[in-house]
Amino acid sequence: MKEEKFQFKLKGKTLVCIDWANVYGWQENLDWKISADKLIEYLLSYKEIFKVNFYFGTDITQESQDFISSLQKKEEKEKRFSVITKEVKYVPVDLDKSYLRSRVNNIKKIILAMDLKKQNIDGTHIKELENLLSQPLPRRKCDFDIEIALDVFRNLENFDSFILFSGDGDYKPLVQYCIENKKQAIIVAQPGSLGKEYRIIPIGLYICNVRKLRNFISK
Repeated sequence: MKEEKFQFKLKGKTLVCIDWANVYGWQENLDWKISADKLIEYLLSYKEIFKVNFYFGTDITQESQDFISSLQKKEEKEKRFSVITKEVKYVPVDLDKSYLRSRVNNIKKIILAMDLKKQNIDGTHIKELENLLSQPLPRRKCDFDIEIALDVFRNLENFDSFILFSGDGDYKPLVQYCIENKKQAIIVAQPGSLGKEYRIIPIGLYICNVRKLRNFISK
């Protein structure tokens, strides 16, 4: 059911931080897509919100660069909106030398235990698989924890309310810090993506289910 009348009840000047990689990931568990443009427009419709910061990495793909470029054009027109980006890094994860080693070895054992003829697998395929599993796996890395924390600290005296679009539990100390400094704290998240750190919700924190915003931000 759509929440036609939902509205944030803000207590004054409000800073919004959107961890877009986290928000984008929510769509795996939603039956609808989130529009970045509509989300930004919706937030800017609140007169209390003096700043919307959008954090997302720039990848090598043309699609990624076009997406960031479109947001930067919006930034040029809207003083209350800012794009914070940096280059996406791909960090090699060595499957044989990491915490994944035991799982990889179990996969090898299971495959080697198969009836090769029945499964139509020969020794060459096994060797190819072993070679594949021995190669480092590139992992996308572009976290904005530090940037978001710094922006909050720098603006602490300038806002009364803080809205964070992210379910990442690593942000709990930052949210707790805002509450301790008498700030209204709101987290918007997809319940299934909310970090285990929030099993005990700090007094003064309001967690908003992103589904309540569907009517305003869906594609």
